[in-house]
Amino acid sequence: MIDDALSAVDAHVAKHLFNECIVKDLLEGDGKSFKKRSVILATNALQHLNHPRVDKIVVLQEGRIVEQGSYKELSEDKSSEFSRFLAVIDDTGVKPSITDDTVKHLEEEISGFPDDNIEASVRKSESSESSKKDDSKLMTIEERSVGHVGIDVYLYWARAAGGTWIPVILVLVFGAVECLNFLSKWWLTYWSSHGSEHNQAFFLGFYGLISLLIIFGVFLRLIFIMLVGLRASRKIYANLLQVIMHAPMSFFEVTPIGRIINRFSQDVYTIDSQLMTAARSYLSTILSVVSALVVNTGVSPAFTIGIIPLIFYYAAQQRFFTVSILLWISAFITYRGSLSHDF
Repeated sequence: MIDDALSAVDAHVAKHLFNECIVKDLLEGDGKSFKKRSVILATNALQHLNHPRVDKIVVLQEGRIVEQGSYKELSEDKSSEFSRFLAVIDDTGVKPSITDDTVKHLEEEISGFPDDNIEASVRKSESSESSKKDDSKLMTIEERSVGHVGIDVYLYWARAAGGTWIPVILVLVFGAVECLNFLSKWWLTYWSSHGSEHNQAFFLGFYGLISLLIIFGVFLRLIFIMLVGLRASRKIYANLLQVIMHAPMSFFEVTPIGRIINRFSQDVYTIDSQLMTAARSYLSTILSVVSALVVNTGVSPAFTIGIIPLIFYYAAQQRFFTVSILLWISAFITYRGSLSHDF
């Protein structure tokens, strides 16, 4: 008796185990010492049940036998539970590796062949069937988006974080801290030019107050962005878990287990930690650059002439880093594909 041994592996591995271990080793055997035996297989991989070596199918529901018979009998009975399961597989686009026509063809061949030639007949029919139909491939290929991240992705994250107003609040919070930094620089400039008008303790005390406000603002900014990031990550994780839990069995037949695990591990970790760190660094850098441009332009308007070449230079650098990120994503997907075969 084999208890659901095909569910913990990918579809192509399950097919190999079924053909080589169950059919070849347990049912057909090799050599004169082989003794005929019966094999009871508990499985939900329906694509293997139309094999000519499967004599009887027993359908269980809530621990009770609801129907039994051959694959042909149960599949032709449209009111049967087994036929309903097959209809779900057909609707979701997963096709068995051996079709009904192949089964009929195999039965005709098996009736005139000895047991030693059955395996060769099955292998020949399967290979011819797979060569005729490209859609017999069960495993799907992981796809990736090319180019810049779409606005819909940012909006999805914002809704998960609490609403579309969250990015606006983030910009305002970072902008307020940057205004305090700008105020501290301006106060130093004012101090150097009007130092004789007031006592030095006045200038130093006001500068210390601004510095304390900056420290407090940076602390609140860090807490706010981390809480927002964790809230968005928790919501995205819950949505992902709900989708996986309600996915049909056909999804797990065509999707490697390693790919699903990567979604819950590496991808969620990226949203938890790396995304917020990158967002904090990006907003701080952008606002610092903007404030520096405003200050320098206000002091020396001729400074804008030297900014124009720098804009083209950084635009070229951005295209270079975009290509580098796409190459890294391609390599990462290739690594995840090889990791998926380990599960």
